[in-house]
Amino acid sequence: MKRKFYHPAPTEAELKGPSYWRSLDELHGSQEFQQWVDQEFTEGAAELDGTDRRNFLKIMAASFGLAGVGMTGCRMPERRIYPYTKQPEYVIPGVATYYSTSMQFGSEHIPLVVETHQARPTKVEGNPSYAANGGGTNLFAQASVLDLYDPDRARGHRDSKGNQLSRKDVAALIAEKASAHADGEGLAILLEASSSPTRARLIKKLRAAKPKITIAEHAAIDGSNPTTAASEIYFGDNADKSARPVLKLENAKRILSLDSDFVSTEANSLANARGYAAGRRIESAKQAKDMSRLYSVESTLSQTGANADHRLRVASSNIPAFTQLLASYVLEGVAAPDGFSDSQKAWAKECVADLKSKSGASIVVAGPHLHTDVHKLVFAMNAKIGALGKTVEYVELPNSGASSIEDLAKSLGEGSVKTLFILGGNPAYDAPAPIKWAGVQGKADVIRLGYAEDETSSPAKGKKPTLIAQAHYLESWGDGRTWTGTYVPVQPMLEPLFDGFSEIEILAHLLGEGQTHPKDLVQATFAEVNGSAGSRAFSRWLAEGVLKGKDYPVITSAPDAGRLSAAKDLGASPVNLTSTSVELRFVPSAHTWDGRFANNGWAQECPHPLTKIAWDNPILISYKLAEELGGIIPDQWRMSSEEGVFGQNLNQLVPRTNEFNRGREIAPIAKITLPDGTVVEGPLHVQPGIADYTLVLPLGHGRAQAGRIGTGSGFDFNPARSSSTSAVIAGAKIEVTTRNHKLANTQEHWSMEGRAIVREATAEEYSHNPEFTAKLGMESHSPKLYPKIKDKETGNWREMTEAEKVKHVPRGNSAYHPPNFSEIEDKSDRFELLLPGRTSKDGLFDDSADNDHVTQ
Repeated sequence: MKRKFYHPAPTEAELKGPSYWRSLDELHGSQEFQQWVDQEFTEGAAELDGTDRRNFLKIMAASFGLAGVGMTGCRMPERRIYPYTKQPEYVIPGVATYYSTSMQFGSEHIPLVVETHQARPTKVEGNPSYAANGGGTNLFAQASVLDLYDPDRARGHRDSKGNQLSRKDVAALIAEKASAHADGEGLAILLEASSSPTRARLIKKLRAAKPKITIAEHAAIDGSNPTTAASEIYFGDNADKSARPVLKLENAKRILSLDSDFVSTEANSLANARGYAAGRRIESAKQAKDMSRLYSVESTLSQTGANADHRLRVASSNIPAFTQLLASYVLEGVAAPDGFSDSQKAWAKECVADLKSKSGASIVVAGPHLHTDVHKLVFAMNAKIGALGKTVEYVELPNSGASSIEDLAKSLGEGSVKTLFILGGNPAYDAPAPIKWAGVQGKADVIRLGYAEDETSSPAKGKKPTLIAQAHYLESWGDGRTWTGTYVPVQPMLEPLFDGFSEIEILAHLLGEGQTHPKDLVQATFAEVNGSAGSRAFSRWLAEGVLKGKDYPVITSAPDAGRLSAAKDLGASPVNLTSTSVELRFVPSAHTWDGRFANNGWAQECPHPLTKIAWDNPILISYKLAEELGGIIPDQWRMSSEEGVFGQNLNQLVPRTNEFNRGREIAPIAKITLPDGTVVEGPLHVQPGIADYTLVLPLGHGRAQAGRIGTGSGFDFNPARSSSTSAVIAGAKIEVTTRNHKLANTQEHWSMEGRAIVREATAEEYSHNPEFTAKLGMESHSPKLYPKIKDKETGNWREMTEAEKVKHVPRGNSAYHPPNFSEIEDKSDRFELLLPGRTSKDGLFDDSADNDHVTQ
């Protein structure tokens, strides 16, 4: 039941601090927001159309009972449960079994530990044996276990006419194609990016056996530009090896992020977030001023930018020029470009001065979507400020040597490819629009390894490919490497549910290998990587989930001086953007990534970390652009003063907001026209923190064939993309239509009931008053649950640390008295929760303040 609460007046510290709000309606204190807060859990909300839920269930239970008696003629089906004739090893009903494995995510593998019950995976967690991630996972690893049980996945193999195929039929078909292209001429394979050493070994053998074969790779979310730039500086243009950057943010005291989201959406983000957090973590007030400082320059509001100490909004099209502006203060011989304001120049100058003040402990990070020339300039800046080998390392890894999907499409169009194997991915949905993949795919005989009947398996026009059902990673053997090169296994929890094939199985069949079982293929690769083929070492690797000491080697040689000097000449200048000429910034979806999780209801339901929107991918725009476009912001919520910019002086602004209707956002649909005439549409969402004339377009939605959950969910912006590596397009036009679209937005849900969303202080304030939170927010007026304890070393009274608190959190409901924890082995942790009327027995408590006692 919703009740009204009356909270104490704010303290002086609260009035001096910044004001936080969840939405623009809350900032404005609009009548609509107050009504929504009051009515979200109104009295009677537990009733269903005027009927009490409990009575409804009682009536239905009676109906079900009558049905069971036989009044409807229904009977429970008979089921016979047979015991094991031979008890499976390690399987105990009700007791979980844990396996180590890894999940491929882009060009890296995430080490995992999977919980299983009766040989059925039920939960995924990070593998703590891989210290870099600290046992962490991301949303998509957590959601991946549900894809194993996806009812819309392919349940068998079929040919182009729809006839079912057995595993023997599939093996015979692959052998036939391999024989028809003995030297590889006319044969092509399209793969996703992968770090699997077994796949690399098989492809190397395949190229040797069929020298005229075409091997191409395609990634819808391409993050290869940093590696490409570093490889050219270290090894030149056409080397057989690559150089990959590995951030060491735990060593950084000053970080500059250029349109980068290194803690969330980019490669190695789990380790990056952990390293960044380590640099921010302090143990005492004396260390407050030693924590790292983050500067962020970006066009969209990312999770990295949201954590920045100093943040500057700059359009992605102008990031290259701004990088050159920064480089002019770092490197000699770099001219500062014209076109930036005095305030932007002052911001850049102060930022660089701070980076230089921590030489050897500073780093510049650029987003992977930026051009390779930008990354080369960033490399030169990092070399100048002493970052190489300290806050960023470069590791050496083999070059795949694969062609691009654009080159493959050209060969298909020319008719030189007769047989095409598509192993994974969904290029008919996410390939760059100019190559028109759906059309060129049909010019060859296509054999497709896919997880479901998607856009590539069942194109709307043209001949259907032969579909080979792909096994889920939790039911297949494989291997891979983490971002730093740690060798990790992919081992199954159960046999393939629908006789699916893995990628390495198809390659082995193409090679005509005598042994094509994926476990044997992986074990042969392990023997090469480990240097021995012992079964005991292999079993230990599977048990632990990582092979230590076999990472990619760190490059210790100096970069080529000539190529490093040439990287300084960027020659960029700012682009003039207006409301009639905007830029498009493509980002991966927080729900579906590149579209592969579109049919995963749990992933779709998770709100976006910043907009709190679920099930959709609206176009994010700034307040200024929304105001200039018109028809988006109600007149009564426009700026009451032309002075200042949003965020500078909130008191001079009348907030503008997205229109809500009982928790559903009513978003206007806009039409975007690209310079080449391509048109895409999508709903608009006004989001704070975005550059004035930047449109943020999340990919991975609007799929035509994604299953019963993902089909038709959201809007498809892939037709607007010009290439796999291009994530920014300038010069587009936007027009607001008269149509609307409802968005599921949870931003205003779950009121904090007067409690502060966040309590903060500067590093200087914290160093003088580490207990500032005790006087901020509603909690400062409430009795403490945990009393102060006497420190064993200093003898002073102190608050319990979080680590000490979690050891003694009362289990169950909070309505009973906390237990007495007086009997504790570690005397430094001994304490007793004081209840009303009780006194301390051993002098461990500070009885001087009432707030040190627990009251009910």
